[in-house]
Amino acid sequence: NLLRPDRLLLLEEGLEVFRVAVPPPLAHHSLRENRIRERTGSSVVAIKSKHALTLNPDPGSVLREGDELILIGGSEAETTFLQHYGAR
Repeated sequence: NLLRPDRLLLLEEGLEVFRVAVPPPLAHHSLRENRIRERTGSSVVAIKSKHALTLNPDPGSVLREGDELILIGGSEAETTFLQHYGAR
C-alpha cells in the first residue's frame, strides 16, 4: 500500500519507510548523482510520479519536480534526510 503523506510505516524496530516530495536540490539529477543513501542512510525504494509508480528504480532514474520519493532507512534516516535537504 502507498503511504499517505502524513503516514510513517514502521517495518521493524529501527527500520522505517517514509515518503517526501522531491526537494529542489535533487530535481533534474539521477539517483546515482544525488547519492541519497551515502548522504542520509536512506534508500529510495520507489518513485511516484503523476503517471506511474516505479518500484526499485534504476540508479540512472532522473528525479523530477512534483515526484515523490518512497524511502527506507534506519530510525535516524528520515531526520537526516530532512535536515540535509530541508524537505517535507
